[in-house]
Amino acid sequence: MNSNDKLGKSISDDMAKNDDTIIRNVTIDRMQTDYLNNNLLVRIRSPNFSGYREYLLAYPDHKISGSGIYLTLLAAIKNSFTVSLKLTGYVPPKDGYISAIMIESQGIPPDPFAPW
Repeated sequence: MNSNDKLGKSISDDMAKNDDTIIRNVTIDRMQTDYLNNNLLVRIRSPNFSGYREYLLAYPDHKISGSGIYLTLLAAIKNSFTVSLKLTGYVPPKDGYISAIMIESQGIPPDPFAPW
């Protein structure tokens, strides 16, 4: 858990109890290559918690769940749109893994039955 959290404890508690957690209305703040883990470090911000959190890709070497997520993250950071993320696990010192992503459209409520 990130030390910048105030409201984030409920999200972290969910992640400890469940394998998957969905966070909506996420802004991608920064992406950085993680050479040591052959992965991508993604820093996000959300109204669900204060400060930021850092995640790695769950399956960086898979086509759709690695490259597909990477391309969507890249588009989100370039075009400044919000996304929903499916998060899996907890990996100290990072906050966990990103295993899926969905682009959010302005004015359209999120799908309560997302395909993940």
